[in-house]
Amino acid sequence: MSVARILEKRTHQMPGRLKISEYFFEVPLNHASPHDGSLRLFARSIERFEKPVDVGKAEAKHLPWLLYLQGGPGMPCKSPQNYGWTEKALDKGYQILFLDQRGTGLSSTVTEQTLSRQGAFILGGLAPLVEQPDSVYQSLYLKVAERNQSYYNKYPEDVRRVKDIVHYLQTEKVDLPSGGTLSIARLRQLGIDFGFHGGIDSVHEIVLRMASDLNYFGNFTRPTLAQFEGMQSFDNCPLYALIHESIYLHG
Repeated sequence: MSVARILEKRTHQMPGRLKISEYFFEVPLNHASPHDGSLRLFARSIERFEKPVDVGKAEAKHLPWLLYLQGGPGMPCKSPQNYGWTEKALDKGYQILFLDQRGTGLSSTVTEQTLSRQGAFILGGLAPLVEQPDSVYQSLYLKVAERNQSYYNKYPEDVRRVKDIVHYLQTEKVDLPSGGTLSIARLRQLGIDFGFHGGIDSVHEIVLRMASDLNYFGNFTRPTLAQFEGMQSFDNCPLYALIHESIYLHG
């Protein structure tokens, strides 16, 4: 297998005594046939920034690597300091590599425009770890119920707000700023944020805005609808819509 070639590396110190390095790699499009073209991949690494007392006697530390692959599929990694678990991993002595998988983020990004130049290729992430998706979804159902309960335990006032929003959507057609309709099913899709760090608070914020609009204006304002729409936009992550379910396929 061909080894990735580092094209560029830049390192910066960040608040909280963190050191982040940004890498661009060149890798073969097909590792089995390395002369059939290449791709550019992007990754960020993070570790603790430690300034030695005596620079002349400083010794390089070789910390173990922890590789993070964003589970999208089809989405890039956020900046390392924006993940809630980063500090815990660093405290355990790791340096972490956040890799934008091919076709996502800055790794030979897949869009309608770039596909015509790069040619089509399939991104599926890691191979399935189960024979069928049933076991995954059965666990997911339990987790979704648990996260919903956590949300309403933290923001019990949102129980009434969500019911009011649903009642309004049952009787009124709501058009979103860039097209499409705000339906009850689409409202429920806000729950995807429960899987992200800070997602419960993000859902509360939009529910609060929507309920406030109904109470004061009797309808949703454009800024509120734009914020809602922005929470569910996959325009910049087309691979998510294309392969979210098909990653479970075999063969």
